[in-house]
Amino acid sequence: MPQNRKFVAGRGPIIGLLGGSFDPPHLGHAHITREALKRFQLDQVWWLVSPANPLKARAPAPLGRRMAAARALIDQQRSVISEFETRAGTRFTADTLRALQARHP
Repeated sequence: MPQNRKFVAGRGPIIGLLGGSFDPPHLGHAHITREALKRFQLDQVWWLVSPANPLKARAPAPLGRRMAAARALIDQQRSVISEFETRAGTRFTADTLRALQARHP
């Protein structure tokens, strides 16, 4: 990717997505977020904290606790901690991406 990236007219910011249960969020999540921001020249990374992993039998810690822990861990100036999947009612990545694209074309 060019070092002097410029926005194309009519295009918005470049957003990276990091989905998971974040149970618990940890320094590895923060590290890959910082690296993605730098290496891919992203404007933001959105952490999509899932309500539950459909592939795991064990339920995660309560969503509010995981959201609070994620917010405490990461610099929120360029990262957004989101419960989008809960609000959109999605559980699988493909469904979440479709819902995100519909909401943020």
